[in-house]
Amino acid sequence: MPRHRLALVLVCLCVLAGSLLLGGRWVYDSAPVRPDKGGTFVEAVAGRPQYVNPLLAQFNDVDRDLVALIFAGLTKVGSGGRVEPDLAESWDVSADGKTYTFTLRADRKFHNGQPVSADDVLFTIALLQDPAFPGLPDVAAQWQGISVKKQDERTVVFTLPEPYGPFLEQASLGILSSQQLAGIPAAKLTQVPFNGLPVGAGPFKVSQLNVQQIVLQPDPNYPGPQTYLESLVVKFYPTSRATLLAVQAGEATGARAVPAEELPRLRQDAHLALLSAPLEGRATVLFLNNRRAPFDTPAVRRAVALAVDRQALIGQALGGQGQPASAPICPLSWGYTAGDQSGQDPKQAATLLEEAGWLDTNGDGLRERGDEPLAVTLATSDSPEQQAVATYLTAQMSRLGFRVELQSQTWEELRDAHLATHDFDAALADVWLPNYDPDVLALWHSSQATSGLNLSGWQNSTGDALLEQGRQSWQQSARVQAYAAFQKLFADEMPAVFLYYHTYTYVLRTDVQGVSLQPLLDPSERFRGFANWYTQTKKVLFTAVTGSKL
Repeated sequence: MPRHRLALVLVCLCVLAGSLLLGGRWVYDSAPVRPDKGGTFVEAVAGRPQYVNPLLAQFNDVDRDLVALIFAGLTKVGSGGRVEPDLAESWDVSADGKTYTFTLRADRKFHNGQPVSADDVLFTIALLQDPAFPGLPDVAAQWQGISVKKQDERTVVFTLPEPYGPFLEQASLGILSSQQLAGIPAAKLTQVPFNGLPVGAGPFKVSQLNVQQIVLQPDPNYPGPQTYLESLVVKFYPTSRATLLAVQAGEATGARAVPAEELPRLRQDAHLALLSAPLEGRATVLFLNNRRAPFDTPAVRRAVALAVDRQALIGQALGGQGQPASAPICPLSWGYTAGDQSGQDPKQAATLLEEAGWLDTNGDGLRERGDEPLAVTLATSDSPEQQAVATYLTAQMSRLGFRVELQSQTWEELRDAHLATHDFDAALADVWLPNYDPDVLALWHSSQATSGLNLSGWQNSTGDALLEQGRQSWQQSARVQAYAAFQKLFADEMPAVFLYYHTYTYVLRTDVQGVSLQPLLDPSERFRGFANWYTQTKKVLFTAVTGSKL
């Protein structure tokens, strides 16, 4: 080879080598960043745990959050509100809908290594059915009259006194370890050390719990995606304000919830990110007393619903923190078919009132029916939010021709003097829809109209039949049809006016990535996507020539 060509080849080789070395470093600097394992997420919460026990957690928000992470039930609720297997791998339902046979997974264990067995299921239900059970009566009542038998170590048979469609979701209740609580009677359940250092079979296990914090670690044996973060620490603070200050100071990575009044201040902090999602398990409702004039007529109730511009209400009274609501079943539920019915139509509202006999005969803007004025009292609590909402509603109803007297009192006074006794014309109150299952019989059935949760006192035999059919059928297709018909009837009758779902706002420091909030039924669901959260990253290396990974 000629000397000049040899020199040229050597020069080219040197340039190529330099390109690979220097170019490799340059590619590293601009390489794509990927999540990496490691790191801890520290959440600040207001309050302290009392009973980290699925049978007792209903007393306390912090307990509910922790129970959702630590314990597992026979079933769990997945996306779209669908019931999925958890501790049970499968189940069978008898033709009459009364007998449920669950087969437990052979590989599921409690965090102490003890296998989950049929004995643990029987033990948990026996505590709930014990007359001395110290938890909420409503929780225990769901399990009364149900027979539970062990067929073998991995098979449990539940026999219900009558068909009950929501039972599969009810079976998501966390299961306790019979060995950990052996010999503990139900009456002593609130006094056991287990409530302070619980052992469950859920996605996280407890490694430490004291008065300042609880340290949780992902259970590597729990089925599902593995997490990037190595631990989740929940720190306890006395107030919501203190939790936010902890996040701003870097003591915590995120805070459980942000009050609406704190949002403007937090938005000014460049180190914080605010994530919001509809809290569709909590709705604010205008209850209308169906047993007294003028709300004993469906046309008048529909007129009120059409008079309200829910989007404007949310913007003016809530600073945009809400989502319009219009139906009695949570939109997250598989049984929701109503669609958005929250549109405003003042002209149609006026027409409905006129057809019902309520006229403005003297042109003063106020309606009468004969000598009877269209006058009502609106009862509400004295909280700033409800005061703002009530003021807006008063203005909207007044434009329609109502005389509205606003009656404000403490929440306790509203509850005891008006809601509990069903003694009001109209009342503002929140409704919790705690389940994805669309069973709302307790809220709207005639049997609950006198002293139950049917605050409007609505009594409709067709509605009763649809609610009973929806509850008693275990076949989802039949239940969907029943609840679709119920929602249409509700829209026609309008026993109460659903106004808005609350907004849940989560604050975290900007170095946390992968967090995405979807609409929630309950704040405890915010950790549903925790496997995607990360604080550590790594760069993926590529050569400049081939593009292959180094």
